[in-house]
Amino acid sequence: MKEVKRRNTRQRNVVLSVLKNTHSHPDAEWIYQEARKIIPNLSLGTVYRNLKILKDQGKIIEIKSEFSPSARYDAEVSPHGHFHCTTCDSIIDVHGVRSGDFIDETVLKGVGKVASFQVVFYGTCASCLSRNS
Repeated sequence: MKEVKRRNTRQRNVVLSVLKNTHSHPDAEWIYQEARKIIPNLSLGTVYRNLKILKDQGKIIEIKSEFSPSARYDAEVSPHGHFHCTTCDSIIDVHGVRSGDFIDETVLKGVGKVASFQVVFYGTCASCLSRNS
């Protein structure tokens, strides 16, 4: 399949910039509110469309969690995992997670080739633990 070339738009640049300037792994609504400070007439639909394009281009990661009703986004695309605090709903980057830690290539032989995967740990973050002790 041929990759569709997309022109770089101001809206897409702003969405990506907003995402790159936070470490909070926000949802689309938060990104929309922040981006509207720069482009007041920006629509939520435009934000969703641009998040999908950025994800398809490999410029951002979409994080889906069984404990969060909406997808969250991350502009850090290097290999890493996430820790989702089920108490405060924060998502924290976990570096040092390697695919070899989770994928045994011999098990997948004949099944297919892994293109990507996500590791999300669930629990209570250090901040919530210290608050509750």
